[in-house]
Amino acid sequence: QGSGAVSPYEGCKVVTSGVVTALSADGFYLQDPKGDGDDATSDAIFVHTETPPTVKVGDGVQVRGSVTELTPKGHHKDFLPLTQLRTCSEVKVLSSGNPLPAAVILGQNGRPIPKGDLDGAIDTFESLEGMRVKIEDAVVIKPSDDGGSFAVLGDNGRGMTGRTRRGGLVL
Repeated sequence: QGSGAVSPYEGCKVVTSGVVTALSADGFYLQDPKGDGDDATSDAIFVHTETPPTVKVGDGVQVRGSVTELTPKGHHKDFLPLTQLRTCSEVKVLSSGNPLPAAVILGQNGRPIPKGDLDGAIDTFESLEGMRVKIEDAVVIKPSDDGGSFAVLGDNGRGMTGRTRRGGLVL
């Protein structure tokens, strides 16, 4: 995907492979099990299939498609786009039953999340886009929205500044 908010491959037709880590109604997440070793870049991508995918979690897959950036409908214009493969001409299962790539641990026992540095935090989360992550001792600080998303803090919120009396967070 590259190290920025927008992939340098946007608009390009590419071939990539990896392990299917999750499914949705209109696609699946594909992650390189080895990664590129660069914490500034994501090792995963969403593959848009338009119909329910036929692959299974744990399948090793090769995909041919076009790299696009999508801002989901209903989100603010400043919402960071999601990198995905679309108009896929090939989704080829190479193997099945593969182990999933290890989840990246966020927080005190893993990759730190910048505190008080919005740009640094955006870069950190962009570098994890589509990847498996684990948030230890997660505490919910915002109820779910219409899309089912909610906000959490790792490490039970320890060390986080800007917490409110009701458990929220002031940015």
